[in-house]
Amino acid sequence: MNKAILEKIAKAKKINLKHFDEVFGWVNEKYTYIIISFACRENVGGNAYHLCRKDIKLSVAAINKREEFVEDYTTNGWKWIWEIK
Repeated sequence: MNKAILEKIAKAKKINLKHFDEVFGWVNEKYTYIIISFACRENVGGNAYHLCRKDIKLSVAAINKREEFVEDYTTNGWKWIWEIK
C-alpha cells in the first residue's frame, strides 16, 4: 500500500487518518473482497492491543475493473500509517 491509495480510501470512506495508528489490508479466502482495517495500538505490559478498529470492504472485481492491482491495496501485517506516508 502506498500513500496515494491510503489517502484515496480514507477520503472515499470519510476516515480521518489522524485518529488511527496502524492499517492492515488483506484479501479474503475466496478472493472476492479486500478488507482494510484501521486501528489504534495500545501497549499494556508486554501485550499490544488494537482498539477503535474500523474495517472497510472493497470489491476485488471493482479494483480489477479499474485496471489496478489488488496487491497495491494489501499490506504484510499491520503497518504504521506514518511509515506509509
